[in-house]
Amino acid sequence: MNAPDMLRVLIADDHEGFRRELTQTLAREPDIKVVADVSNGADAIQRVRALRPHGLDLVLMDIDMPIMNGIDATAEILITDPSLPVIILTVSTLDRDLFAGVRSGAVGFLNKSLTPSTFTRTLRDFRRNGSLPMSRVMASKALAHLQRQQTGPVTSEPPADTALTWREREILLRIASGAHDREIASALVVAETTVKTHVRHILQKLGARNRAEAVAHLRAGESA
Repeated sequence: MNAPDMLRVLIADDHEGFRRELTQTLAREPDIKVVADVSNGADAIQRVRALRPHGLDLVLMDIDMPIMNGIDATAEILITDPSLPVIILTVSTLDRDLFAGVRSGAVGFLNKSLTPSTFTRTLRDFRRNGSLPMSRVMASKALAHLQRQQTGPVTSEPPADTALTWREREILLRIASGAHDREIASALVVAETTVKTHVRHILQKLGARNRAEAVAHLRAGESA
């Protein structure tokens, strides 16, 4: 397999047993390679700086770690490297943890209890189709928390050049429901590349760094 086809992953988690188990799981996949594993957020930042841009494609980041937690580490990483996807690893069901993850710039959340096949399939779907790496339950919790943070009425309509078109809004709604780009393209009878172009425009208009933030903007607007 050519190097460009390989998904190169960094794992940050303070539980050595979980890191080892996840590394072994991913090592069985021909198109996924764990290039580093660390036990805290500060070390994750250092390894990202050493490996980027050519030796790392994705970070899997635990929330609760010593020295520096995963939320703060994610935010710091993405200040200097906003194109690097970070997925939060969690067992938390607390709204505030999920919301903090979205605000830090994470592209999604994966529960540590997922089966190996589901975990690796989710990583591939994200890499190949841009699918939101977040269960519908987690998305609902994160977005519900965001809704509760919104205060005050909407005082004006968004500028014409930043308002979503009906097609863009439809695509964003389908993303929020958990649909993949390929599924959206099939439902709308358009090319998958067309869907990706719409998604790029949506992110630009909303000033969102990733799909999770774009969906959060959508729910925030609905609750205003």
